Amino acid sequence: MKRKIFLTILIIMMTVPLFSIELNIAHLEFLRDEFSIEGERVIGYWIYSDLKMNGTYQHVSAIGEGATCVDDVARVAIFYLRQLKTDPANNFYDSRAREALNFLFKFQRNDGDFYNFVFENGTINKNGPTSRAGGNWWAARAFWALSLGAEVYAKIDSDYSFSLAARAKKVFRVLKRYIKGNLLKGYTDMSSVMLLGACELQRVDPDEKTFEVIQTLATGLLKSLDNSHGELLGLFDEGKKEFNWHGWGSRQIEALIEAYKVTGNEAYLKAAEKSANKLFPLIVSAGPLYSISRNIKMFPQIAYAAEVFVNSSARLYEVTKEPLYAYYTLLLGAWFKGLNLLKAPMIGPDGQGYDGLEITHRNLNSGAESTISALLALQAVRTLPAEYQVLFEEAKELLTPAFFEEAEKFSLGLSDATIENSNTASGGALVRCQGTTALRKNLSLPGVPYRMYISIPSFDTAMFLTSLRYGKEKIKREINLDHYGLFELGTVNGSAAEERLTIGLDPTNGDVEIDALIFVPLVIGIYFETSNQTLVINNSDKDFKGIEPGRFTFLSGKAVSSEISRRVETNGQVVEVIKEGEYFLIDLSPFYNNNGIVNASHRREGNFDNIQGIVGASYPMEEVQKSISGERLRIDGIPFLFSDKGKDNLRTQKQHFEIDLKAQELWVLGSSDHGDYTGELIIQYKNGQQESFILGFSDWCGKPRYGEKALQFSYRYDSTGNRENLNCKFYLQHIKLKGGEIKAIILPDVITMHIFGITLK
Repeated sequence: MKRKIFLTILIIMMTVPLFSIELNIAHLEFLRDEFSIEGERVIGYWIYSDLKMNGTYQHVSAIGEGATCVDDVARVAIFYLRQLKTDPANNFYDSRAREALNFLFKFQRNDGDFYNFVFENGTINKNGPTSRAGGNWWAARAFWALSLGAEVYAKIDSDYSFSLAARAKKVFRVLKRYIKGNLLKGYTDMSSVMLLGACELQRVDPDEKTFEVIQTLATGLLKSLDNSHGELLGLFDEGKKEFNWHGWGSRQIEALIEAYKVTGNEAYLKAAEKSANKLFPLIVSAGPLYSISRNIKMFPQIAYAAEVFVNSSARLYEVTKEPLYAYYTLLLGAWFKGLNLLKAPMIGPDGQGYDGLEITHRNLNSGAESTISALLALQAVRTLPAEYQVLFEEAKELLTPAFFEEAEKFSLGLSDATIENSNTASGGALVRCQGTTALRKNLSLPGVPYRMYISIPSFDTAMFLTSLRYGKEKIKREINLDHYGLFELGTVNGSAAEERLTIGLDPTNGDVEIDALIFVPLVIGIYFETSNQTLVINNSDKDFKGIEPGRFTFLSGKAVSSEISRRVETNGQVVEVIKEGEYFLIDLSPFYNNNGIVNASHRREGNFDNIQGIVGASYPMEEVQKSISGERLRIDGIPFLFSDKGKDNLRTQKQHFEIDLKAQELWVLGSSDHGDYTGELIIQYKNGQQESFILGFSDWCGKPRYGEKALQFSYRYDSTGNRENLNCKFYLQHIKLKGGEIKAIILPDVITMHIFGITLK
């Protein structure tokens, strides 16, 4: 039904023009494959590819959906069409664009509508909810690709352009039938894609009816910006009954700019700038957030969300020539280069866009959507003048991150409030305030002003009073509750030092739920390491270091004080060593930072795997105790110190333990959460030498992948304390040392890896 298309590396390298930013299409070519669809050979792109243990990738279908789809291949077409537009004589771009467009032809019905998926056996999925016809996402995206194709080929192949335009008009007529209230199916994200297609169609084949639809959809986008969240953070409303916004697919800014270019209506450009000026600082400081509704869902952060902001900013720079938007374009694109929470690249050595960034790790699988989105983002950055592209390649450090603090992690003291588990809360729990409540926590904010927001998913009162104290600053205000979601509390000035934060809440005649507190910097500071300078963008309403509101400049060195930027390696911590026969047992209990083992009477208090919140799944103490004898946890005959009082393991964060003993063997007891992980374990000797090992622990509910011995338990407790019949495990790793007097052990820097004990011999 299909055969693999092989290309030599020479062909791939020939497709990369000599610009400062490389577009590596090797992984995109790996995803490219031949499919036989209803007896006809076409070229598509595998929807998923999973990383194997040996470091290579394998193609994967979407269960129940298919192997490849219109949604992804349309994006491939857009990528190559944009390349072809800048280089019309390039045969490779021409070939790839045509085959992607021709793939779309197979899914267009006689009435112009589109199916989305095809199964690996060549059968089109005509009935699945993510594939059936009906003026859906895939029809809008196909419309965009066909219209762009018609516009690009108008000067290259007029006959082919005419054919593409004819197909675009057919689907356009279908989509028009689904416009309600100035929006396609009532959604601004789908409407923005249709609007982009309509603008391209109008360029190649001007028509009064197309122009009217452009105005209709653009008007719908303008109206959806007129909401409290639009005023706060520049967010377009996706909801129908209550506010909802998501990062993925949010092309509203980009679409409004294209509508402005076609119509000349200044209102569209002003709305795009209004949204961008509020939204871009949040995305730079926090990353491409997943969604904002009754609460903020920060993760997973995905390439599909990051790319839309990069292209939106690039289009703004194109029409305004404002340097600020050029800088936003390179900063938003730098998320792929490591300007993110984990300081890790989200695009691989073969151009693979990784499938997601979580608070603790990256999902290194790499499907079509992620890879194409990464390439579309880099492609947008390459439209900038050379001086910006050079800065894009520099290593960068975010000095002013946004902070998302879960309410349940604050101290409540004697407040009239309770912590309640909630599957809809961002961290798995929230605080219900039924009377006077005080949330307290120490927090270090970099030396810039921060605007503070509170996330309220539910309330049973018309208003509440807040009082905020941070350091010496005090703010009081009254919050009127007329909607769910985010509310502004006020602005505080960071000092780059730890300060006491206290938030008082007093709901009147009812209660209110608090999910999280969000701190967004009003001044963005990005340090460029090679040139030793800081780009400072002042989005506040006051001067900052001589920079006027709404302006930016470069200052020498690290111009924004930040505890993050001052962080240095600490000296090792001395640990107690207990000798038992021929073994040396390391006492890690003073450094435990995770409570992962609970008994039945405390089963709701454990949290092995949810670093964002205070509740999570846990190991069962009743099962673990079966391996305890003589106050030692023994696995495969190896004794470990064990604590059953509170915290019982540590997340590895490069802890540096000083010891003084001679040993030839090392055992480490541990496991990982949210996947299988490896990291560098370093043994330092007194003679100045050191050994480095790759320590690997598999997922606690998975299978041993790194040669570990496993101690298996028959169940675990879930985040609500219920018993789950999942086989969770401890893993034992054995490492042979060269021998000698050991000075220190340095653990990996992998926060998803847990260690319960270390023993030497």
